[in-house]
Amino acid sequence: MTRPLYANLALARRLERVDALHLADYARGFARLFPDSGAEVLEVAGGIASFSRVDVPINRATALGMEGPVSEAELRRVEDFYRGHGVGPAVELCPLAHPSLMELLAARGYRARRFLQVGFLPLGPEALKQPSPPPGFEVSSAGEDEVETWVRTIAAGIGERDDEPPDSISSTVARVASRFEGVRLYLARLEGEVVAAAGLRVRDGVATVFSAATRVAFRGRGAQTALIQARLRDALALGCDLALVITSPEGGSMANEARAGFRVGYTRVLMDLER
Repeated sequence: MTRPLYANLALARRLERVDALHLADYARGFARLFPDSGAEVLEVAGGIASFSRVDVPINRATALGMEGPVSEAELRRVEDFYRGHGVGPAVELCPLAHPSLMELLAARGYRARRFLQVGFLPLGPEALKQPSPPPGFEVSSAGEDEVETWVRTIAAGIGERDDEPPDSISSTVARVASRFEGVRLYLARLEGEVVAAAGLRVRDGVATVFSAATRVAFRGRGAQTALIQARLRDALALGCDLALVITSPEGGSMANEARAGFRVGYTRVLMDLER
């Protein structure tokens, strides 16, 4: 199989839709666990605007403009949606979206806040031909009795402290993710001790690898390499033909994914507007 070097419009549409649905699942998860959160999802302009909770930094609209022009009325619906929930409007702009979206965002005063790299990997037997992780690592699926261990490990990696409070934002978001329908949770152990965790979500033949985190004291030893390999093997066994990962350029995560064969298809711009 010839691997594409970049994401064209057809591939970007597929990746953006899957990720938009993934973000929407957080909102639906918050609505179930925290009925007073006001969590809600709005389908608009070919994409999805998701609101989970005021204090959660994943309230944004994704995949707008991927199917055609975006009107000012549609963008105003997004703005009214977020302002109605007490937060400023935020839109993730895909560079392959219809140019009308970028023009509207500029005209209405949106400002770039951060960048997000969208990585993809066509899946096939060659995707699994990777160097073995360092010895001593064991990766397994988290059982029902290990879900909170998974949550604590993700929160410890994100919060960079092993005693991250169970009600912190990192812990809460991880707990919501752990209850996604069909989610697969993974734990990496080094000499028997849980040192890292990660998640896998399969939708429409696309395997989203997400929530990868390693406890600070165990970074740089290969835990994430082991977790990536385990998830890609399972994704291929589940019939996926594509893997997706979203990372921040300033972190080291994309280096791990690049070693596994992921390519950066494009870079999104997170743009927001004052309330």
